[in-house]
Amino acid sequence: HRHLIARVLLDKTDASIRTVVAKVGAVQGEFRTFDLEVIAGEPSTMVTVKEHGLTYRFDLREVYWCTRLGDERLQVAQTLQPGDAMCDLCAGVGPLALLCAHRGVPVLANDLNAAAEAFCRGNFEAAGRTSRERAVVSRLDAGILLPVLLALASGAAGSSDEARANTAAEGG
Repeated sequence: HRHLIARVLLDKTDASIRTVVAKVGAVQGEFRTFDLEVIAGEPSTMVTVKEHGLTYRFDLREVYWCTRLGDERLQVAQTLQPGDAMCDLCAGVGPLALLCAHRGVPVLANDLNAAAEAFCRGNFEAAGRTSRERAVVSRLDAGILLPVLLALASGAAGSSDEARANTAAEGG
């Protein structure tokens, strides 16, 4: 019956919906993707998703995506203040990073999945110069990147503390 239900969905919904897919199996593998079966419509799994005023384009077969996390992404972005920076170690196609950059926060968007990194770069490009200039997109192992970032952050904090101590010792 799934093919009939999918056909009805296509016939009765917005014309922008051109494909209906069914998830086959669970999330799996290093990049947390899942197999899909196209059950009606065009045979493409390229999608365009609009969330919180921003647009993301990606191939659903190649990357992890969860629409239900949209509210959480907005909540995180809303906690950031001027002067903050944000690092998303597993950024996927960039929804959290792009939302933060769009709100004026400099971001590092990282994902080990080459397809996710490419779509993330494309989404920043499509978002325009201002968001693109606030972002660094990388494809590194988060387990290696995190200790480096923490060391840099503690080194920067240590440098600031050391500078303040030296200034105080010099009578400044």
